[in-house]
Amino acid sequence: MWNNYTAILDGRDKTNNKAEGFNHAFNITVPKNASEWVIINQFKKEEAMARVALTQAAAGIQLPDHNTNKTLGFAFRREEMAHTVRNYRNMPLKLYLDSIATNFL
Repeated sequence: MWNNYTAILDGRDKTNNKAEGFNHAFNITVPKNASEWVIINQFKKEEAMARVALTQAAAGIQLPDHNTNKTLGFAFRREEMAHTVRNYRNMPLKLYLDSIATNFL
């Protein structure tokens, strides 16, 4: 938690590993104990989708954001966390820790 203090105050992401989202999504789409060929085919699908997205972005096509509600939820939690961190000296320690734990997940 200590290494996120300045990141929270600066409005940056709490995690420094941008691959976590990809790994999570990839693990959901690939069954456990999948063969090498299933994994290779999934990588090919991911690459094809990435190429389409890059081509559309280069052409100026704006894709709809399917995670709008999720993104808004994260933005709200990020602001709540930043508010808590900025005001930690004005609240009891237990309330501060409870607030951090609630917003950190």
